[in-house]
Order: sequence, then structure tokens, then C-alpha cells
Amino acid sequence: MPRNAVDQFISTLEKNNICMHSFLFMKNGETLAEGYYKPFYKGQRHRMYSVTKSFVSVAIGMLCDEGKLSLNDKIVDFFKDEFKLTDVHPYLADTTIRDLLMMATPYGEMTYGSYTKAWLKSFFTGTEPDHPSGTAFNYDSCGSYVLGALVKRASGKPFTDYLRPLFDKIGISKDVYCLEGPDGELWSGSGLMASTEDLAKFTQFLLNGGLWNDEQLVSKDYIVQATSNQIFNNASTHDYSWYCGYGYQIWILKDEAFCLNGMGGQFGIGFPDKNMVFACNADIQGNACGKDAIFNALWEIADQIPDNPAGGTDTRHLAINPPKGSVSSDTQQDISGVMFEMNKNALGLKWLKIVIDDKKGSLHYENRTGEKCLTFGLGAFEECLFPEMYHGHRLFDDAKKKMYTSINAAVWIESNKLLIRTYIIDDYIGNLTMTFCFKGDAVGVAMNKNAQFFLDDYQGFAGGRKTKP
Repeated sequence: MPRNAVDQFISTLEKNNICMHSFLFMKNGETLAEGYYKPFYKGQRHRMYSVTKSFVSVAIGMLCDEGKLSLNDKIVDFFKDEFKLTDVHPYLADTTIRDLLMMATPYGEMTYGSYTKAWLKSFFTGTEPDHPSGTAFNYDSCGSYVLGALVKRASGKPFTDYLRPLFDKIGISKDVYCLEGPDGELWSGSGLMASTEDLAKFTQFLLNGGLWNDEQLVSKDYIVQATSNQIFNNASTHDYSWYCGYGYQIWILKDEAFCLNGMGGQFGIGFPDKNMVFACNADIQGNACGKDAIFNALWEIADQIPDNPAGGTDTRHLAINPPKGSVSSDTQQDISGVMFEMNKNALGLKWLKIVIDDKKGSLHYENRTGEKCLTFGLGAFEECLFPEMYHGHRLFDDAKKKMYTSINAAVWIESNKLLIRTYIIDDYIGNLTMTFCFKGDAVGVAMNKNAQFFLDDYQGFAGGRKTKP
């Protein structure tokens, strides 16, 4: 792959403030270029978020090949006895497996919420369907959760175990696993943990039409349907957006490309006309232009990649850029080590203290859950455990809570304003920006988080004053 094409791609990402974790290009089944942004590394498992849905889709295709399912089967029939379903609403009773695959459930809203415990059951009980299934596209992760549970009921195995023989044949990592929803089902709409190379190989497998080493592992007919337009989803206009149609848990892009799409910037994109695959992991949560920036960068260089590249794999070892600003300020000596008592606030902050020493610092504070300390680098990222207990392997299970690995960097964005940027880089991916503005004896605090199901106490504003000596 031309080195200047990779340089151009990386430069475009940097100009658009994309927090890339890793990327990989393949052409004709060969890896041409890859990049890993410290502290991420080759082979590391990464949260795939909604890319998980596409893996489950392939499991459904395999079950169809085995004759255990048909896409026209009614989904209620597989759970009627388990949930003792009687007098089922006609819209739900008519819902097929194909409807779920196409994001065409009979629901206009999610059937489970942030703290619903029985996610699977919620799809079948408690919510009134509002339109006939199969008639309208509505992105609904509840349906994907049901599809994962269906794989388990039809095969007798969780979808990751059921896919293991296929994974072994195409070279997917042995340590792939999936997080669990609150009811113990695999989180089949969002929870897969796999590497960037795994994502690239799986995308290549789809691009091959289910063929690998001359063996048809999943029927070509199913894979072609899954990666082509099955339902109109043109809800608005957008340059490269997700409005070129939708397949079976897979988005259709321009130029007949298809995309496995994860919330934070997890993409596996296949280009049939180029026999090219692009895979990446990132954290673009909160970056409104993040998807377009990555897609623009990708499409700009797609035609520069030759059909028969030579020269081996271009591997880059990079670093996530810290926020822009100064590493020192005259205000620093006035506030370092000083305690600020906080007024009553939505963040639950009682007091805070920032200590800065040479190239590192620490934020000390007390909030609703106790006293905390977060370490950070000045103008560079410092790794530590974020000082809160959040979800572990099973969502909303207090017994499985854990601290998440984070990287944290601080800069002075104004002479009296310190910004701390935190990236969570664990089983859950998210980011947090905290600003501290010092004005005489007062401090104003603003926090903004972009994370699903966590960091909720780090969203809002607070004010306080220096404590008296």
C-alpha cells in the first residue's frame, strides 16, 4: 500500500480530532497497512459495540443452512412456552426472524430501558407494538438481543460458542467473548470483545460471500442478502451516511460497500468493487462529525490502493493526541494543592483539590460515592484506574462491578482554565471532559461525558470557593 496514502489517512484523522485506537487495511485478503495507537496494541480485545449484531446475523444464517431455522419463522414461536405467552398482539405474533434482522420490528421505541432487568422478556411482554412488523426501518437493539437469544435456543450454545468452528477456520482469536445483559443472556446487540484483526477477517469473510480457503462456510445466498439492501432506511440526507439501505444487521453504504457498525467508531467496511476491507476501532462518542471524518479519509485514499500491492505490511505505532493547550500557567502555583469547598450541585461534588507537580498531576475530590483520586499527565496521557465502580461482565450486576482502565491528560486551555480529558479504554469505551475555571477564590466546574450506562455523575456543573487557611 502506498505509504503516502496511509500518511494522508492518518493526517486527515488528526485534523478532525479523531480518537483512533487502531486501523487495518486489507486488499485481496492480504493485510497492507495497520496502525495501533498507544496504549492499544495488535491483538488486543476491544469492545465492538453494535458490530456484535453482524456476528449474530451470520450465526442465524448458519442455523438456516442447518435447517434449524427459516427466516420466515415467527419469532414468538421460539419463546412462547418460556414466557407463557398468550393473547399475543397481532403485530408481534406476525413478526418474523427476517423482520428482526432488517430492523423492522413492530416497536417504535426500545422495549428495555437503562435499568430494566428482564431485557429478553421485555420484547415479548409489557410493551404495546405500534405498527406492523416488516413495514418500516427503526434501529432497535432489542431485536438484536432477541436474535442472540434465539441462536442459543436453536443451537443449544451461546452465539460465540456456536460460531467457534467458523472462527477457527477463518482465524478469529481464541479469546473472543461477549458481555452479558442484566438477565444473563449474551449482550448480542453490543457486547462482543474481539480484536481489530478479528473484525477485519470477519469482514473479509463476508466480502468473500461466506467462502474461506475454497470452503463455503455459510451459504452465499444468505451472505449476499445480509450485505445488500433489504429495507429502505433513507430517513434524511447525508454524504456517506447510513441511508443507502440496510441488510441483515449490516449497514449499506455508497458504492455498494457494506459496514459493520459500532457506536464508538468500530467499523468493518467491505468494498466489493475493490476487494478491499477496512477495519478500525475508535472512540468518536460525542464527536458529531466523527463518522463522516473517518469515511471521508477512507474514501479519499480508496482509489490509491493498487490491486496487487507489494512490499509487506506497513505497520504504524502511533499515539492518541492529547487535548490542545499549554502545559503550564501562572494560575498553577495559586491553585495547586488548594482545597475548594463546593456548593450544592448536580455532580454531588463536596470538595476538590488539584495537585500539579512537574509533568504530572492529580485530581482529588469527594462525591456521592466517596473520596477519589484521578492521576493525569500534563500534555500527555497517564494511565490509571478511573476511581468509580462500574459494570463488569454482566450489566447492572452489583456483584460484578469493577474499575475501568483510563488514560488522562490535562492542559491549560486558558490562563485560568484547566481541562482534563479522560478516555475509558476497558470493556466499556467512553470519554469525559472536565474543565476547571479559577476566578479569584472561586472555581467553576463543567463536566461532559460521552459513555453508555456509566459516568452519569460526571455530567453537569458545579461551583465552589477556596477553604479558609
